[in-house]
Amino acid sequence: NNNNNKNINNTGINDLECIGSDEDKNIDKGNSHNTFNSEFVTKRRKKTRKSKKYHPKESSSDENQEDNENNTAQYPHQTKETFFILGDSMVEKLKGYLMTKQVQHKCLIKVRPFNAARVKCMYDHVRSTLRDCNPNWIILHIGTNDLKEKREVSQIAKSIIDLAISIKSEDIKVVISLIVPRYDILNNKAFEVNDRLKNMCKDRNILYIVHSETVQPENHLNNDNLQWNRYGTNVFSKNFTSFIEDMF
Repeated sequence: NNNNNKNINNTGINDLECIGSDEDKNIDKGNSHNTFNSEFVTKRRKKTRKSKKYHPKESSSDENQEDNENNTAQYPHQTKETFFILGDSMVEKLKGYLMTKQVQHKCLIKVRPFNAARVKCMYDHVRSTLRDCNPNWIILHIGTNDLKEKREVSQIAKSIIDLAISIKSEDIKVVISLIVPRYDILNNKAFEVNDRLKNMCKDRNILYIVHSETVQPENHLNNDNLQWNRYGTNVFSKNFTSFIEDMF
């Protein structure tokens, strides 16, 4: 019995020694891991401490003025007036961004075509533009599709003038772009409408753009006599940009 007790005690002691040694090893490993982490954190803290602090530099009034000039050069039309060209399919090929470049960014030019639009249809298009875009100028090119209707010349001209008057205000200037010359039987009617429009615009102090002096229907319109060819688009666009440049 005594021998058995000695063996049991010895075994227990040896087991305890083994357990203790394993725990000590684990503790040592843990300490070494913690030591590594603490060293890593300390290094990162030291690096963070070495980072330079940014101190904003006080700029002089001359520097501020120079910055403003640079911003204006980068974004030339943020404070410029905006011209919106609204019309039927005749204005569809006009490129507002190219026209803006042609006037040397003195203003911002936008084009909004409404295919097959007649004068009475333009009221809704004008309202949406006024609501969403806040323009300074509106140039109306309308009346081409009204020539096909059985309406008197005076009625067509008056409807265009009434549309312009409904838009005109202290904040919005209106310009009427006269009907483009045609190469068919409706050309005479277009000429008569334009003649009436000129007189009515003068009486009501409304500006207008003339295309008959530069547009040649036989050279600038496609075979359908309804859309511009490449040369006609350039001439038509130039008529608008020349007018707009004269405003400055």
